[in-house]
Amino acid sequence: MARNATISSITFISTDDRDDNLKRANELIDQAAIDKPDLIVLPEVFRESPNCLHKPSEVAEAIDGPTVTTIAAKARQHSCYFVCPLVERLNGKCYNAAALIDRKGSVVGKYHKYYPTIGELEAGVAPGESLPVFTTDFGKVGIAICYDLNFWDVGEGLAKAGAEIIAFPSQYRGGQQFIAWAYRLGCYMVSATPTEHSRIVDPLGRILADSSMHAPIITSRLNLDRIVVHIDYNAGGVAEAKKKYGGKLEVVVASPEGLYMLINHDPKTTIDQIVREFNIEPLPVYYDRARATRKAALKS
Repeated sequence: MARNATISSITFISTDDRDDNLKRANELIDQAAIDKPDLIVLPEVFRESPNCLHKPSEVAEAIDGPTVTTIAAKARQHSCYFVCPLVERLNGKCYNAAALIDRKGSVVGKYHKYYPTIGELEAGVAPGESLPVFTTDFGKVGIAICYDLNFWDVGEGLAKAGAEIIAFPSQYRGGQQFIAWAYRLGCYMVSATPTEHSRIVDPLGRILADSSMHAPIITSRLNLDRIVVHIDYNAGGVAEAKKKYGGKLEVVVASPEGLYMLINHDPKTTIDQIVREFNIEPLPVYYDRARATRKAALKS
């Protein structure tokens, strides 16, 4: 059945004034809350000057410190989840981190940047050691931070763990890399950056929302009950499914790539049930079959 989630991203330029950064972020959060989002994503270490990662020990705080505590209050006020980046101090180490805060203001998980930059590592930022995916009341959320985007093992790990949305708090925009992750991983991507072009991108690589200097807050309503399949061997099944479900089954055609994205709006069934009913082959299964067929051909 349809699983809709409204996602917002805030573009935010921080300064050297930590308290003012937090105050201005709260003001933007209140504006974003007008759309009643399920999740709001803030930029990498949004409370700090970007140069803070050169001296992380000077700004590091515990996960229950003032940054997370302040955003947790906003989570309770607006009944939404937050991806809240910070420099975390934990067991004598500093991490470039992001906390996932739920609607009640509780920290339900956190992510440590898996690949800090060389400069961060040399300054004392410790690398993360895991790629967690968090279950929320609307779907599964993974997090990658800034430089992580350059390393495919991060995205692949999050996708294999079931991430439907990957939040990307960052100091840089990511450009085509960001779009490529959405397309190759088959998930929604949501970035939050200090300058223009924070983006929300769908599993076909389409840009759904794009921030600008005039619109620092972007919001999209996503339906997570969807699947990407190849046109090969599936055209007939998709046509039959569309005939039965009509407007309840949205079929998005990515013709140059030879793909469909099927989005289920039926409240009584799921996309997985539709796929099984019409013998529609999911994209990973199709590629695995292609690999197996090639392997058999090599042996013949």
